[in-house]
Amino acid sequence: MPGDVPEVAAGYWWEAANTTGFGTTGFRVLEGGGHTTFDLIQATVASQPTALAENGGVQFRMRDSGDPDPSTLVTAGSVVAGWTGATGMLGWFRLPDASGDITGTVTLVQHTDGPPIRRMQLNGITGTPDRVGCQTSTDGTANVTERADNTGIFTGSSWVWLECYFDPLFILGGSLAAERVKIFANLLPQTITLTGSVGTTLADSSNAIAIACSVGGLANSDTTDWAVAYYANGIPSLANRVRLANHRNPTGILLT
Repeated sequence: MPGDVPEVAAGYWWEAANTTGFGTTGFRVLEGGGHTTFDLIQATVASQPTALAENGGVQFRMRDSGDPDPSTLVTAGSVVAGWTGATGMLGWFRLPDASGDITGTVTLVQHTDGPPIRRMQLNGITGTPDRVGCQTSTDGTANVTERADNTGIFTGSSWVWLECYFDPLFILGGSLAAERVKIFANLLPQTITLTGSVGTTLADSSNAIAIACSVGGLANSDTTDWAVAYYANGIPSLANRVRLANHRNPTGILLT
């Protein structure tokens, strides 16, 4: 279980399978550690995501901003994470109607209420090629950006296990300021193609957390599927990263 991973137990996590009140005004995705203020909620039934069921699991499809009732999920209240050091944003995501061509910016996990970035955000970003980007802030007002080459990551509308780490002590290697952010896809490290001077600590501003929806809890420009999302206080061991990747793996093919 995710709670058996120390860094996740000290942070927060959400599983599409762990919901209550689906199809009612009481719908919420429960925060795995029991922090009820940090449950993801959507009281408007028409704007709730669509439940999927692949390979024996449960996932959600978030409708995009162009749909009649776009889907959003955000925490019931603002969150002060309680830590400013090493941090991870991890999860299973898919862009089913993007086919490797992201429109604008698609937020996967965020702890911010809009630009400028207040703490940390994991995005898919349009470009040539498209990219996966992680933005961090050291002061709660500005942000620096690290983007990994995204060639082929979302091509074919496949599920992807994405990990983004703020790594101030270079636990995962590196020595330059720009290498304090790492991005992995299906457990493989991605080459950083746009770098900034990443600080040594994260801001700990109080803002909502959103999963698979844009800043301020608005709908994304692309339809987004998700199965799990982890917001880790620290960087799990490789063995535990593999366990997290396979806990609610929607593909039916284990990652190693």
